[in-house]
Amino acid sequence: ALVEREAINDRKGIGETKLAIGDVQRAMGLPGSAEATYQQALDVFRSLGHRNPEMELLERLAMLQRDAGLHEEAFANIVEHHRIKSELQSEDVRRRLNTAEARRNLEVATKQAEIERLRNIELADANEQLQQAHDRLAIALSELQSTQSQLVHAEKMSSLGQLTAGIAHEINNPINFIHASALPLRRDLDEIRSAVADALAGLPVDYRARVEAELQARSVDELRDEIDALLRGIEDGANRTAVIVQGLRSFSRLDEGEQKHVDLHDGLDATLALLAVRMQGIDVVRDYGELPLVECAPGQINQVFMNILSNAIDALGALRAEAAEALNAGGVITVRTSCVDSRVHVSIADTGCGIEDANLPRIFDPFFTTKPVGKGQGLGLAIAHGIVQRHGGAIEVESVVGDGSTFTVTLAV
Repeated sequence: ALVEREAINDRKGIGETKLAIGDVQRAMGLPGSAEATYQQALDVFRSLGHRNPEMELLERLAMLQRDAGLHEEAFANIVEHHRIKSELQSEDVRRRLNTAEARRNLEVATKQAEIERLRNIELADANEQLQQAHDRLAIALSELQSTQSQLVHAEKMSSLGQLTAGIAHEINNPINFIHASALPLRRDLDEIRSAVADALAGLPVDYRARVEAELQARSVDELRDEIDALLRGIEDGANRTAVIVQGLRSFSRLDEGEQKHVDLHDGLDATLALLAVRMQGIDVVRDYGELPLVECAPGQINQVFMNILSNAIDALGALRAEAAEALNAGGVITVRTSCVDSRVHVSIADTGCGIEDANLPRIFDPFFTTKPVGKGQGLGLAIAHGIVQRHGGAIEVESVVGDGSTFTVTLAV
């Protein structure tokens, strides 16, 4: 074992091995050999600074030297033994004292940490209360801004309602006159045609042929066709204008806050009629179910339909702008109604650009808009949401980017 430890220069192991060999030599009655071996082990442990084995070896050497009659050497080694022992005991006492002091310091530090933790908890509670107060103030401010915007918008809608009512009334009079005149005019023209045909039939054959040739030379048949076409244009224009007037009349009720039992289909049709110019190139699908009359403020509900449909048109416009010439179709807007469990559902779906998932939670927030600057104020859906809530209903949205969006308004019957 000694050879192996020397081979790897394990000095501590060498010292321990020599100490063990010395003990064996001493037990075998070889004090001289044991003393020499102990001295070698002592030199090793002194070089390593290992005090405990040094102290033990000094005691063994002193005992051997005493037995050999070497009293001075024995005395010197025993004195050194006790000196080292005293130093080690003093170090142990100091270590114990340091440990006790460290323990006391740890206890003090622990108490201070606990005091700091409690103080931090109090501060955290205070900060949380301040944050809650801040959040309440922020919500109150947002609601105040929303209310102010809705009041301003309501005032505008009231003025718009009065204006559109006046315009509808003024337009309606000449349209009624056109309607009243177009039918008699067509009847008169038919009578003239019949009279001319009867007159020609009563003429001699030769004379009738000359008259018909003269009429043909003057393109009378083409003139009659042109008059028919013009009359159809007048009638179609009058009918179209009548639809617009009806839409204006329905929309002029925007300032009405009184609850009435109304047919929501009338409001939808009126709103679609007013937006017809913006919907050019867009396919509008009406999938109307059987609906009972709904008690609501009709003008306000019409405003909800107007805001949602306007957004649908804008979404289709944005999609067309992105696709440019690659997209020929103007898109589709589907208006679907149904009644389930005494709840009326009106869904307005478009095949537009859709809404990003990150924006869905905020689309009903006042002043939130993804439109370019100057294209929207972020109030349309916020106002629609407020109106539906005041009616005790709900408005929900489903959207997939690139596929379009569906807004569903639910109202109690």
